[in-house]
Amino acid sequence: MIRKSLLPAICLLGGSILIAIGWWDHWNPNQINRWLAGEQVYSFYWYRLARTLVLVLLVAVLAWQLGLSKETPPKGLRRRAAWGFAVAVAIPFILLLKYQVTWLGMNYGSSVWSYSLILILSAVISWLVWPALKNRRLLERLDHQGPLIILVGMVVYMTVYGGLAIARHTSFRSNALDLGTMDQAMWNTSRGRLLEYTPLSMAFDNTAADLSPNSRLVGGYLELIFLPLSLLYWLWADPRLLIAVQAIVLASGAIPLYLLARSQLEDSVASLTITLAYLLYLPLHYVTLADFHASALMIPFLLWAWQVAQQRRWRSYYLAIGIALLCRVDTALALLGVGACLILQKASSSGGRQHLRHGAVTILIGLAWMALDFGLVVPWAKSTYGLGSNHLGPGEYAGLVQDVPGTARWVLAQPLDALGALLGREELQILVDLIAPLGGTPLLALLALLPALPVLVLNILTAAPTQHAIPIHYLAPVIPFLFIAAVRGTFNAGRWITRLTGGEQRQGLSQLEGSRLTAIFALTMTLLAALFLSSLPPGPKFRLTDYYHIGERERELNNTLDLISANASVSAQGNLFPHLSRRPVIYRFPTVADAEYLVLDLDYSASKTPLDESAFYATVEGLLVDPSFHVAAFENGVLLLQRGPGQPPPAFQENLADYREGLYRSALVEYRGSRRLRVDSLYQTVVALENRGTQSWETVGPDPIQLSYHWWTADGDLVEWDGLSTPLGQVVKPNDALDQRARFATPAEPGDYVLEWDLMHKNRVWFGERGGITLRVEVSVME
Repeated sequence: MIRKSLLPAICLLGGSILIAIGWWDHWNPNQINRWLAGEQVYSFYWYRLARTLVLVLLVAVLAWQLGLSKETPPKGLRRRAAWGFAVAVAIPFILLLKYQVTWLGMNYGSSVWSYSLILILSAVISWLVWPALKNRRLLERLDHQGPLIILVGMVVYMTVYGGLAIARHTSFRSNALDLGTMDQAMWNTSRGRLLEYTPLSMAFDNTAADLSPNSRLVGGYLELIFLPLSLLYWLWADPRLLIAVQAIVLASGAIPLYLLARSQLEDSVASLTITLAYLLYLPLHYVTLADFHASALMIPFLLWAWQVAQQRRWRSYYLAIGIALLCRVDTALALLGVGACLILQKASSSGGRQHLRHGAVTILIGLAWMALDFGLVVPWAKSTYGLGSNHLGPGEYAGLVQDVPGTARWVLAQPLDALGALLGREELQILVDLIAPLGGTPLLALLALLPALPVLVLNILTAAPTQHAIPIHYLAPVIPFLFIAAVRGTFNAGRWITRLTGGEQRQGLSQLEGSRLTAIFALTMTLLAALFLSSLPPGPKFRLTDYYHIGERERELNNTLDLISANASVSAQGNLFPHLSRRPVIYRFPTVADAEYLVLDLDYSASKTPLDESAFYATVEGLLVDPSFHVAAFENGVLLLQRGPGQPPPAFQENLADYREGLYRSALVEYRGSRRLRVDSLYQTVVALENRGTQSWETVGPDPIQLSYHWWTADGDLVEWDGLSTPLGQVVKPNDALDQRARFATPAEPGDYVLEWDLMHKNRVWFGERGGITLRVEVSVME
C-alpha cells in the first residue's frame, strides 16, 4: 500500500505530467493525433515535450511551496493534492474530443481547446495556492491598499493600451473605418455641422453628387456624446484626443465595478480580484485598440448605473443611464434588460415596489429613446441628407432584415429560427471568447446577463462578420453585464462551494472563502488568457514594432501630408484617412470623385482596403496615365497626385520601377545551426536576414512573405524545392534586420547537401528569382 505521506507527491507528479502533455499539444498541435495514428513524430517534438515536463514540474513544486506546504494537517494536504490531480485528469478527455469527436464542429485550432486547458490550469493553480492567501496580514494589507492597487492598475491600463492605440495611429495603422469617419464627424460637429462625414463609397467611378455630405444620424446610431466631446476639438482637434479619452473612460470602469463588488461580496480581496480581471480582460483590450468608437464609452456608465441602483440612489442612476444613452442607441436595447432585471430581482424583496417602479420607468426610457431615434431622428436625417451611396446602416443586417427594429420583429415572430442561428459553431465560439476568460462565472448569474442579450443577439444575427468579431467594438455594450454577472456569479459560487465542502462546521470553506477562491480562479483565467492568447501585452506574440515604428516611410508620409492644404478635398487610403479627416470633404481611395489631391502609400504593408492588392495597384496604374492628374511628389513609396496638368518629378518612372522591384531586395546573411544533421529529422535554427529594399515585408494577409528553403545535392541536383515555410515574426521595414527562428526537415537519404534559405512571396515568387541574395549552407546528413 502506498504510504499516505507519499500521496500528495504522487498526485503532484501525475497532475504535472498531464498538464505538461496538454500544453505541449497546445503549442505543437496534431502530434498526439499523428502518434496515435502510427505516423512519424519527429524527435524534435519529443524533446520539446521533455522540456515542457521539466518546466511544469518546477512550477508545480513552486506552487507546493507557496500553498500545499502551508497546509499543516496531513489529511488536508492529501485532499488538496488529490483534488488538483482529479482536475488535471480531464486533459486526456479534452485531447480525445479535440481530435476524435468531430460532431462538436470545432476544429483543433479553435480557442475552445485553449480555454479548456487554461480552465484546468487555472483551477489547479487556484486550488494549490489558496492556503497561501489565508495569511491574515496579507489580507489586511489588501483590504487597506485595495483602492490604491486599483488606481495603479488603471494608470497602467491607460498608459499601456492607450499608449499603444496612439502609437498605432501615429505609425499610420489606424483606419478610415471608424477612426477617420469619427474624427471628421467630431470636427464637423465642432464647426456646427452635426455629425457630418463624407460617405465611404467602395466604387471608383462615383460622382461628387453621389457623395454629398452624410450624417451619422442617418444610420440610427444617435451618438450624441459627440456634442460635448466636440468642445474639446476647440482645444486640440486630433484623433489622438479621441483615442486617449476612450482609454481613460474604459479604465475608469474599474471604479464602479470595485464598488459594486464590495457591496455584493462584502470582501475587499474578492472585489479587488474581480476588478483586476476587468483590467486584464482580453476583449476589453481589443476594444481599446480598435480605433475609437462612441459605443465603447458606455461601459463604465452602465456599471455605474447598476452599482447605484443596488444602493437605491435613483438620481445618480438616471444620470448614469442618461450619459450612457448619449453614447449610442445600443444603450436603449440594454435598458430593456436592465429594467426587467430590476423588476425580477427585487419584486419580492423589501422596497420591491420602488424597484418595480424604476424598472418599468427604465424600460419606458429605453423604448422612448429607440422611438425617438428610429421614429424621428432617422427620418429627419434621411430627409435632410438622404441615404447616400454608402449608408452603413442597411447593410449591417442584410442577411436577415434591413434594420434593428426589423430584426427584433423577426426574432419575436420566428424564435426557433433565431435560436438555431444563435447556436451555430461560429456563434458559440463568440460566446466562448466572451465568457471563458472570466472562468464562466457570468453563467452562474444568468439574470444579470439579461441586459446583454438584446445587443448580443442583434450583433450575432447580422450578416456582417465584423459585427460579431471579438477584436471589434460592436460587442462592447455586452462587457459591463458580463462583469456584473461575474460578481454575482462569484457570490453564488461561494455559497455553493460552502455547501459542497460542508461549511465551517465540518472544516469546509465559508461563504467568504468560497467567493475568494472563485474570484482568484476568474482572475487566473483572465491572466492566463491574456498571457497565452493575446497579441497585446502581456501576450508572448506582442511586438512593439507591430504598433509603433517611425522610419523613413512614416516621415515621408508626414512630409507629404503637410503639402496638402487644409481645406482641399482629398482621396486617401484607409490608413492615411484619419490623418487627413479634419476637412469638409475626404474620400477613401479608390473613390476619387472631385478630389483635388490623391495621396497613396504604395508600401506592401500598407492597407489597401476595400481593394485587394492586385486591384489596388491596377487602379494606381490607371491613375498614372489619367490626364486629369499629374504626379506632384513621389518619395519612399509615397505618391501624391494633384488634379490638373503638370510635370512629374525628375526620373519618376525610373524611381517608381526601382521602388517596385525593391520589395525583393533581401539578403540572408547567417545560418546559426548545426551542419551535421540526422536523416529525416526536424530541426529549429535561426536565420539572420536583412531588408535591403524599399518596402516593408508584411507577415499576414493572403500573400505573406515567409522564410523557406531548398535542398540540393552537393552536385547541384534539386532534392526539394518547397521546404517548410515560416512566417516572419514581425513586419520588417527597409534597412531593418531580423533574427528569425525557422524549422526545417532533412532529406530521407544520408549524404552531403546544400541547404539554401530564401524568402518567399507566398503564392507568387521566390525572392532569389527576383535578385534577392539567398543563403547556401553546406551540411552533412547522416544516419
